[in-house]
Amino acid sequence: MPAISNEGVRLRLRQVYNEVIEVRKTFLLIMESIIIMSTYTSVANLASARASDITGKPIEDFKFLKDAADRQSEIYNSDIDYEKSKIVEMHLVYLWGKIDNLIKDILIEHVSIDSPESPLNSENSSLVKILSKIPLSATFFGMSDKEKRIYIIEEIYQKNNESRKQGLGKFEDMLALFELSGPVPRELSDKIFELQNIRNVIAHNSSIADKKFCERCPGLNYKAGQRLVLTHEDFNRHYSAVISYISVITFRFRGEGIPDKVRDVWGE
Repeated sequence: MPAISNEGVRLRLRQVYNEVIEVRKTFLLIMESIIIMSTYTSVANLASARASDITGKPIEDFKFLKDAADRQSEIYNSDIDYEKSKIVEMHLVYLWGKIDNLIKDILIEHVSIDSPESPLNSENSSLVKILSKIPLSATFFGMSDKEKRIYIIEEIYQKNNESRKQGLGKFEDMLALFELSGPVPRELSDKIFELQNIRNVIAHNSSIADKKFCERCPGLNYKAGQRLVLTHEDFNRHYSAVISYISVITFRFRGEGIPDKVRDVWGE
């Protein structure tokens, strides 16, 4: 694909890339706080020893600190895996939303309605078919160019997704309507597919694996009826996939191939 010079697209890609980086920073900060909170007993032991040094009293006099910390740690650690999993869930749902919205934002910036290159004048049969289902009232023609772009892309996005394509197929099919699709490493595609299915189980099935999820993501080793228990590694794997896909799109718009750093991580 030839390079596409569009400052709005370039800025949006950079913005989302930075936002995803910030998501990881926030995630790490929260997880670090959980680890600290799970070590009440160790902190209490240090506090007891320090209090003994300062006051000259035997450390046994400060046993009440350790006892209180033991009780708090027992309560907290009984739910710690669940709490960690919920935090991973929250961040994975956010990551999926970022790339979902990014594709729409790219197309809104890329297309121009009031020009000869308008999608309304497209000869792409798939796009023409979708456009034929979109009502264009007098209100539409009174909109600004930006409002028209948002309306058209939102409608195309909704109509195109009626096929319920999964993973990157959902995004690449949408980009293909505007001749903006391209190759993506298979393993990277698989991870985005996995991310979408995790997100769907979280959002639509209260984080309980169902038969469809187990069939689509057998590598996660869940059985129908099991609650998702997501880990730090799950977050890292899908965070890397999202960052890599944003990089793939960025280099695609520059007219370049898949960057080496993506090849190194995800293969050809």
